[in-house]
Amino acid sequence: MKNPTYKDYIEAAKNIELLLKNELGATGDSIISQAISVQNSLTEPQLKKLKALGAARNKLVHEENFSEEDMPENFFSLYDSVVSELQPVYLNPHSKKLKLKRKPKTTVKTLAKEMGVVPSYLLKQLNEAGLNIKDEFSQVSEADKETLLVYLKNKPVDDFSDTSIKTDNTPISNPSKDENNKTSSAHSIKAILQWMVDTLD
Repeated sequence: MKNPTYKDYIEAAKNIELLLKNELGATGDSIISQAISVQNSLTEPQLKKLKALGAARNKLVHEENFSEEDMPENFFSLYDSVVSELQPVYLNPHSKKLKLKRKPKTTVKTLAKEMGVVPSYLLKQLNEAGLNIKDEFSQVSEADKETLLVYLKNKPVDDFSDTSIKTDNTPISNPSKDENNKTSSAHSIKAILQWMVDTLD
């Protein structure tokens, strides 16, 4: 960035604080204190970069004879490095309105759509895998997906019950409904097995 202003430095510092707080759960009222609060989640080089950025920012704000002309020349290169290493999604460096854009959370409902099965069927599989997930709006973490995948890999195909696809507790008595249920169940089994294959690849 050519000729960064006081505002540019302050906005960059604020975004680092926001990044540390929102992505790593940092606490504190400055870059340095926040970095120290989550130092176990940082590498030594990352911690050093954050301390350097925090120290430069503090001098700019608190020292009377220190101005933007006195800021380290590598301030924004350190900033870009820290952002690229710690920010898992996207942050537009040096924008006047920097905003963190979060990935949408994966829920049972969205994962079921990805797999091509109904949410109630996936919810049953998740709970059978030993995961305590309440409903289709509950979040599914990457660790939960791994647990589900391991469970499904070791589950015999015969254990994918036809009745597990039902979305309510009402017994099926109508033959046409029963046939539809079997068709839907077969589709769900095929979809979930295909998802396993795609994931393993």
